[in-house]
Amino acid sequence: MDPRSRSLLWLQRGNLDYAAGRLPEAETAFTAALAFDSTSVPARANLAATWARTGRLAPAESLFAVVAQIDPNDREARINLLQARAGRLIDEAQRHARASHRMDARRAYESALEALEELSGLTPGNPAAATTIAQVKNAISELDSATPRH
Repeated sequence: MDPRSRSLLWLQRGNLDYAAGRLPEAETAFTAALAFDSTSVPARANLAATWARTGRLAPAESLFAVVAQIDPNDREARINLLQARAGRLIDEAQRHARASHRMDARRAYESALEALEELSGLTPGNPAAATTIAQVKNAISELDSATPRH
């Protein structure tokens, strides 16, 4: 069997594992698919989705960026990239806020807000995006009210 066919078989296995919630197995399968065909955009996108679903937002964002760069007109790739980016930035902002690094937290929240607003433009009427935008704006307001003015 040629490498591309092997890659497609691993991709299908990964898709089945992902759909069944077997994320470690899906990650292994998508990684194997890429070992046989390193140019497989679906394997890259699905591996990134697996990473995002397991909370590894930074590597997911990086891989989604590669997928979006390969096909800039791929709306789903752009949506996934923005979701991973916003999630990573919100996590970063929360870490900064817990460490009392208010300015760093604010910058991360502002960057997350940019990603969320772009996401909202791609998915109008998305209640989750609207809710998260409101939460981020609230977090920025709380940081601003807690920041001493000199």
